[in-house]
Amino acid sequence: MNVIELRGLIQELTAQYQVPGASIAVLEKDVVTEAATGVLSMSTGVEVTPDSLFQIASIGKMWNATLVMQLVDEGKVELNSPVRAYLPELQFADRQATDLITVKHLLCHTGGIDGEHYADTGRGNDCYEKFVATCTVIPQLAAPGSFFSYARAGSVVLGRMIEKVTGLDWDTALRERLICPLGARRTVSLPEEAILHRVAVGHDPTASGGLAPVTVWQQPRSTGPAGGISTTTAELLSFARMHLDDGVAPNGTRVLSKKSVRAMQTPQVKSPDPWMFPMCGISWMLFDWDGKRVIGHDGGSAGQVSSLRIVPEHRFAVAVFTNSSTGTRFLRTAIARVFAERLGIKMSPEPQAAEGIEFDPARYVGTYRNLVQQIRIEEDEGALVARVASVIYGQPGPAIGGALKQIDEKSFLMPMPPADELPMVFFGADESGQTRYIHSGACASRRVD
Repeated sequence: MNVIELRGLIQELTAQYQVPGASIAVLEKDVVTEAATGVLSMSTGVEVTPDSLFQIASIGKMWNATLVMQLVDEGKVELNSPVRAYLPELQFADRQATDLITVKHLLCHTGGIDGEHYADTGRGNDCYEKFVATCTVIPQLAAPGSFFSYARAGSVVLGRMIEKVTGLDWDTALRERLICPLGARRTVSLPEEAILHRVAVGHDPTASGGLAPVTVWQQPRSTGPAGGISTTTAELLSFARMHLDDGVAPNGTRVLSKKSVRAMQTPQVKSPDPWMFPMCGISWMLFDWDGKRVIGHDGGSAGQVSSLRIVPEHRFAVAVFTNSSTGTRFLRTAIARVFAERLGIKMSPEPQAAEGIEFDPARYVGTYRNLVQQIRIEEDEGALVARVASVIYGQPGPAIGGALKQIDEKSFLMPMPPADELPMVFFGADESGQTRYIHSGACASRRVD
C-alpha cells in the first residue's frame, strides 16, 4: 500500500466518520508507509502531518510493561514476586489481598483490584509516589488471579516500582531506557516536551451534535505509566518493530530479551468478554483473526483515540490515531481495510444479536458497581434494560443505557451513543444462582444488591 492509497483511505474514512484529523502508518517487512489528513484542531485549522503527535493513551501501558520486563531481564524484578517486595508501602483496601498481588498480576490485569482509580497528585516528580499513597481506597473485586479485569491503577503502581528499582523518576526512566534506545525523537510524556512539536488536540461531542476541541489537553501526570505518552504513528511502529525483532531496536540496540518478548506475546489469561479483548498476554491484548495471532492495544484519552495491531507471523503492523473521542469506528474500519487489502485477513466479526435463546432474567437483575460506573439491570417484560451512570477522570459522565440485545445466554449488547453497541457479559454465579459480576468495557463490576 503506497502513500497515495493510504492517504486516500483515511481521507475517505475521516469524511465518512466525521473526525477532524487522523494519522496512519503501516509496517510491511522493513518498510513503513505513513499518511495523515485533516486538522490538528478545529479551532486553529492547522494541518495534520505524519510527524504530528497524538496521545496514545492506554497503548502506553505496553511501553510501561516493556520497562518492567527490562528489569526482569536484569534480575532486579521477579514476575511472580509480590509487588510489595519492591513497594512495601503499597496498600490496597484489602490488606490480605495486597500481600498476594504479584507483578505479573498487575501486568496481566488479574490482581482482582477495582483498578480504574483516578487521583491527580500534582505535577512534581513525586506524583507517582503520592498516587501509590492513595491506593488505600481501591477495593478488591475478587481474589488475586480470579479473572481479567482491566486496571489502570496497576500500571501506575508498576510505574512507581520502576522508579524505586531504577532510582529514576518514571518519565526519565522511560526516556533513557526506552525512548532514546528506540531513536524515537518525537515521543514524549510531558506537555512541556510535546509543545516543541506539532501536536493534535482532542475533540468531544457537543450538545448540538457537533464536535469541539477539549479544554484540557492531557490527563494528570500521575496517569503517565497508564497512558501519558504522545508520539507519531511511525514512532509507535518503531516500538512495534522492536517487539517483532525479538527486542532489538531498529538501530540494532537490544532493548529487551527474546525471552521477555515471547513471554509478553504468550496468552496468560482469557477475558470473560471474548469480543473486546479475548486474551491477555503480559500486557499485550491478543486476538485470533482469521486463524492468525494478532497482538495490540487501544487507547482513548482527552478526546483522542488510537489503535495498534501487529501480526508477528507476517512482520506486519498498523497504527492509527484520530483526534475525536467518537473515532473508534473510524479506527476499526481503517484497520480492517488495511488487513484485508494487504494480508487478506478478516478482522473478527463483531458480536451479533440473536433471537430465541432462553434465559432467566431474574439471575441478572440488580445493581453492579466499580469505581467508575454503576450499572442497574432491570427486567421489562422478559427483557433486560441497563441504566449506567459513569465517572470519567473524576467527573460525572453522561447517563447511558437502554434495552439489551441478547447475544447468547449470558452475553448482551448495550446501546452506546451515538451509534454503537458495547458487549455486556454476566459471569460468576453465587449460591442462589444470581450472577456476581458484569464484564463491560474490559472492566468488571461487582453486584452490590
